[in-house]
Amino acid sequence: MFISRTPYRLSFYGGSLDYKGWYQNNPTKIICAGLDYYCYQSVRRIPTFFEHKYRICYSKIESTTNIDDIQHPSAREIIRKYSNNLPIEISYTGDLPARSGVGSSSAFTVGLINSMRAINNKYIGRTELALEAIDFEQNVLNEVVGIQDQCASAFGGLILIEADKQSIRPRRFIINPDYLSYLQNNLVMGFDGISRNSQVAAKNVVTSISEKEKHEMLLELADLNSQGVDLFSSQENINKHASITKKIRDIKFQLNGDR
Repeated sequence: MFISRTPYRLSFYGGSLDYKGWYQNNPTKIICAGLDYYCYQSVRRIPTFFEHKYRICYSKIESTTNIDDIQHPSAREIIRKYSNNLPIEISYTGDLPARSGVGSSSAFTVGLINSMRAINNKYIGRTELALEAIDFEQNVLNEVVGIQDQCASAFGGLILIEADKQSIRPRRFIINPDYLSYLQNNLVMGFDGISRNSQVAAKNVVTSISEKEKHEMLLELADLNSQGVDLFSSQENINKHASITKKIRDIKFQLNGDR
């Protein structure tokens, strides 16, 4: 049995700019972090004397002998791609609710790909894991997703992602530990109890990227994003972060169709 613990994501700068339609034409830097809240998965081979070949436990419990009958889309396609035809049982639980804006679906994907590779005695590094999860969600599940959630879950800690038409390059972002503690002590996070489907907002943003009338707005967002990344490097006061993130929030509201 393999047990994975995969962090959820907190986004600082680069949200809405981490889509291929943007960064392939506009080189982008993204700063995000893995939270100290996690999703947990246990994966094991099912002994052959059970009647079912696949068992997936999350908010539902599924047992079947046929991959196509699995209702959970990520679990179904990861099993199809990585199980090597082994009978598999997956159990999932999380510290935070699904659809709460912390990249829970990507955390699930990253953790399960990692565990499924391990159960076949194949181990990969953080960068390869992140890129594999991005490719899986975008090209196998055909979801409208960016690139920061998978990197945050694969790396944990504070991450800098550089993306352009050549490649996606995530790495740990090293800053002064005192400044990191300062940021942590000045951040407040909460859950408003409202669940949302991130695909709706993501599709709105991707549509905005292709609309000429939204281009100036996106350029302004990119400029604010660049300023925010520089604030990390120069270890600026939290009030400067607050000022920029408020402006970013207002632009993203418009891109998401909320205003």
